[in-house]
Amino acid sequence: MYSALLDACPDQDWRTLIALCRIGGLRCDSETSRVRWVDVNWEKRTLLVHSPKTERYEGRGIRVIPLFPELERELSRSWEESEVGAEFVLPRLRRRMNLRIQFTRIIFHAGLCPWERAFNNLRASRATELQQQFPAHVVAAWMGHSPEVAAGHYLMVRPEDVARGADTILKDSNPQPTPKKGPKTPKRSPILTFQKSGTFSGPK
Repeated sequence: MYSALLDACPDQDWRTLIALCRIGGLRCDSETSRVRWVDVNWEKRTLLVHSPKTERYEGRGIRVIPLFPELERELSRSWEESEVGAEFVLPRLRRRMNLRIQFTRIIFHAGLCPWERAFNNLRASRATELQQQFPAHVVAAWMGHSPEVAAGHYLMVRPEDVARGADTILKDSNPQPTPKKGPKTPKRSPILTFQKSGTFSGPK
């Protein structure tokens, strides 16, 4: 789905915006509109995120996230297209416009069905993915929320989780069939030999 969305974008600005939300887990547009080029550390491969939603809490107004490969790729393309001396990563999309309407068009062009809270669900999908690979406190720090908030509002059960669970259950609860034993070999009857004495003698 992510690749389809990128392919349906009208320009690089929209590709980068979707990458910031879907891969970086940024809030649109309170966080995406504040990303500056000085916030991108290409050497350390990190991005400084300014969050007005959490800045009222001490020490939580900013956070540092990794430059995930998919995000780094789109930011690099935007950097190549940016004007000399540009301050913001997405200057055009910072203007007052209804991003949701345009994003809905992109979703349609990608051949997908629009979903509720479109941008928020991009962020939720990323939180769910990261939760499968990193400790909860690390994901919470990157996403800018507490583990409790993540559990209540962002984490989702994906179809692949259900499929993986079903495979595991089937594998664990399906006992291996017991190999069938071959037919028993009948015991040989003692061979009796007739002695000249007129008596029968078996094996000793």
